[in-house]
This record gives sequence, C-alpha cells and structure tokens, in this order.
Amino acid sequence: MKTAYRFRMYPTKQQEAQLELTLNACRHLYNLALADRKNAYESEGISQSYEDQASMLVAGKRRQFQWCLFAVLQDMLHRQDKSFKTFFRRVKAGEIDGVVVLETKRDQISEVCKCLRTIQKAISKGG
Repeated sequence: MKTAYRFRMYPTKQQEAQLELTLNACRHLYNLALADRKNAYESEGISQSYEDQASMLVAGKRRQFQWCLFAVLQDMLHRQDKSFKTFFRRVKAGEIDGVVVLETKRDQISEVCKCLRTIQKAISKGG
C-alpha cells in the first residue's frame, strides 16, 4: 500500500519571489541545455549526455545561475536527461514520433515539489 501526503505551502512574499526566481532559472537552464543538445547534434552529429552538460555547468557556472543552489541545477539536468532517454526509447519502439519541445511556465507546475525537495535536501546537507 502506498501512502501519499499532501502539504500546503503558505510562503511569504520574499519566499514566493525566491521560488519564482528559482523556477525561472530551472526553466531557462532546461531550455539552454536543450538548445545545446540540439546544436551539438546538428553541427557535430554527437549526442550529449547528462555528464557532458553537468561538466559544462561545473566548468563555467553561468552568471545567471550563480545565486541558485547547484543541486537544483543538477536535478534539472538529470530530469532533462531522463526525459530525453524516455523520449528516444518511445520513438525507437514506435510508440510516438514527435519533437522535444521547450519547457514552458505551465509545465513547471508539476515540477515545483521536485524542485523544493531538491532544495530541502541541499540545505539539510549544507548546500
């Protein structure tokens, strides 16, 4: 038997603003990583993995992400890599044919809890 818990959040205005910034950074990173994967494939014919993109993030953490917890950014890249693997597995099996699309603000609603759990884990481990 699986048990689920539901919690309501009542963030202050400052916390709400920080959550909004974090989610915007995650969406921006997702879209940048997607563009990097697409450009690498189109120009060089290579497929980038999570490790490739994470090493680029470590080597030169982009200025727009300096204030954001690194664990959150890594989690974003992990989720994108998982999405890619699932997408191509389904295409190969003939289940779908389509295009990987950019993440929108609406797509993030379901990701809020995952992002918050990552933040909580990072804070509890000392950031």
